[in-house]
Amino acid sequence: MIIGKEFFLNVADFKIHTFIDETNVSLALPDSYFHFLQKDTNNYDVKIKVHNGIPTELLRTKEVFKAPASLNIFRKNDNFKHFWSIHKIKKEKFAVFTSDEVNEIFPYAILCVDFNGRNWDIYINKKKNLKTIDVFKYPIFLLILYYLVALNNSIMIHASAVFDRKNQKGYLFSGVSGVGKTTISNIFVNEGFELINDDRLIIREIDNEIFMYSTPMFYKEKNKKVKLDKVFLLKQRKNNEIKELFGVTAISKMMAFCIQHSYHRKLINEILSTLNNFRKNIPIYQMGFFPDNNIVDFLKNFFKK
Repeated sequence: MIIGKEFFLNVADFKIHTFIDETNVSLALPDSYFHFLQKDTNNYDVKIKVHNGIPTELLRTKEVFKAPASLNIFRKNDNFKHFWSIHKIKKEKFAVFTSDEVNEIFPYAILCVDFNGRNWDIYINKKKNLKTIDVFKYPIFLLILYYLVALNNSIMIHASAVFDRKNQKGYLFSGVSGVGKTTISNIFVNEGFELINDDRLIIREIDNEIFMYSTPMFYKEKNKKVKLDKVFLLKQRKNNEIKELFGVTAISKMMAFCIQHSYHRKLINEILSTLNNFRKNIPIYQMGFFPDNNIVDFLKNFFKK
């Protein structure tokens, strides 16, 4: 663990400043975030203050969305009802209640997000003689990233991605769980491509170019940024096949694999607008593939036509 009073992170070119100003309590950050740490630049997209204790008024807020307990893949207790839930504070200010995976404290932490502001808060359930706070305990940081992405014309997607440094081509593979995202990225890596990430990526436009980024994982992932050239939505087939998607079909099929919350119209409109912009600049394909290295030559030959 990395211990400190404040951390400056750079994830997908989002600058995140997290800090606590209590004298006897420090923040703990998993070692897996090491490559995303940066020096203080006095420039940030969001500043998050951590508090040891939860105000009672937050506990009285109205719940508007609940993540089903079945989504909590880490918990074996079927009787546990909460994973995380969203509560409305004001028109565009929300509180996200998250659980404690170990002690089943609910809420373990509350993340307060202001859609119109850059100053957010995290409130931790207070404990006596607490020395350190695991500030980004799952799923807190994933939720922070989600809101940063959704409110800044970007998307976060379940996908794997590889990069061909020789030709400066970045390929993103997405699809339902088990379709072979990791398998196909491993095939390309074995053919000399660089793995960017095989689970969760962020896509955003910077200076009229579209990039894909790695994100912090449970292991020590490197901070990677490469240009995105093509998107492939996967299906398993006995033979390799490919078809370009257009218009609403392309947007709706890709949106199905984006990480999203559907409780707020602003968030829905943002992701639809972002995907429409990406579709105009990045081709999206439906691709059936058989999991062997022939898929690499298949794609190379397809794009020569």
